[in-house]
Amino acid sequence: HERQALWEGPPDDGVDTMAEAERMASTVRPPGDARSTRIVLMPYNADWRARFLAMGQRLRRALGDDALRIDHEGSTAVPGLLAKPVIDIQVTVRTIDPPDRVISALEPIGVSFRGDNADRTKLLFTGDFRGVGMANVHVRPAGSFNEQFQLLFRDFLRADARARAKYADEKEKLAANPWITVDEYAEAKGDVIWAIVRDATRWAAATGWSPGPTDA
Repeated sequence: HERQALWEGPPDDGVDTMAEAERMASTVRPPGDARSTRIVLMPYNADWRARFLAMGQRLRRALGDDALRIDHEGSTAVPGLLAKPVIDIQVTVRTIDPPDRVISALEPIGVSFRGDNADRTKLLFTGDFRGVGMANVHVRPAGSFNEQFQLLFRDFLRADARARAKYADEKEKLAANPWITVDEYAEAKGDVIWAIVRDATRWAAATGWSPGPTDA
C-alpha cells in the first residue's frame, strides 16, 4: 500500500537523522577550497515520497496552471534505490524565458533561485520549503530533451531491477571517493547514466513508453 500521507515532521523524540543527512549531503565548498565534501547515500525511505507530495502541493499552489507538470525525479523517486536524501523535483512550464514570473512565484515558498546555475536549459532553485526538507527544483520547458530525459530515466529505473542495481553499485563506489563539490560527484556518474539511458531508449521503443500523469 503506497504511503500517501504528507510528511509531518521529525519523530517524537525530536531527532531527525534525515535532516542531518540532508545537511551533509547538500554541503558545497567555495571555489578553491581543498576540503572534501562527504557524499551521503541512504537506503530508500518512504518519507521521500511523502515529502515530495508536501512540496508538490506548495509548488502547485504557487504556480497554478503555469506548471504543466510537477514530477518527483532523481533517485529519491525510485523505490529500492539508495540516494542522497535531497528531493529532486521537475516542474514543467511552457517557457523559462523570461524567468521573473517563476522566480517571484517560488522564492516566497522557501526555495532560492540559483543564478549561478550553468545549465541554461533550466531554472534551478534550492531550499527546504520552510522546514519540509532539502530539495532541488528544476524548472524545464515542456517537450525539451532534458525534461523528457529525466522522466524516462526515472521510469526505466523503476521498471528494471538490473538497471537499479547497476546504478546503485556505481553510486556507492563513487561516493567513497573525496569530492570538492556534489556537482563533481554528479559529473562522475555520467558514464553509467548514459549506459543505462541506452537500455532505457530500447525499453521505451519496445514498450511504447510515454510520460504518465503528473505527480502533483
